[in-house]
Amino acid sequence: MNKVILIGNIGRSPQFGLTQDGKEIAKFFLATSTSWKSEDSEWHTHTEWHRITVFKESSIRWMKDVLKQGTTVYVEGKLSYHRWTDQYGQVRATPHIMITKHEGRVGFIKHSQARSFNPSSEEETSQREEDSLDPPEPIYPSHTQQEKHV
Repeated sequence: MNKVILIGNIGRSPQFGLTQDGKEIAKFFLATSTSWKSEDSEWHTHTEWHRITVFKESSIRWMKDVLKQGTTVYVEGKLSYHRWTDQYGQVRATPHIMITKHEGRVGFIKHSQARSFNPSSEEETSQREEDSLDPPEPIYPSHTQQEKHV
């Protein structure tokens, strides 16, 4: 099973675009933080940044009107890797969480709900069925390096 569940804050407003075959796509960065108290009683926080890629059209429609920098969201998707070759010929892999039309979801969390959020009790923002095609290949910004989505 390949399933990732995250609750965090959007780093900057999502970017919306189209794939090569004209399907909508949304991308954003999600910050998740962990806090702990050290032996000397000082609080520490560590923030991780996650790349999120959304292909689910029903989610993208409402995301355009609701999500912006700082918004708290619930993300459920699968871990995937964007593989590419850098200018020195080294193969690199960039992890990201994918939400497709058949797997995963994005949910808006009001600040008052953030601490007590229970994903099993939340309703999907949209239950509308979409066509059953696999998600299209995403368009990545053009780079001087050769890129391949895996």
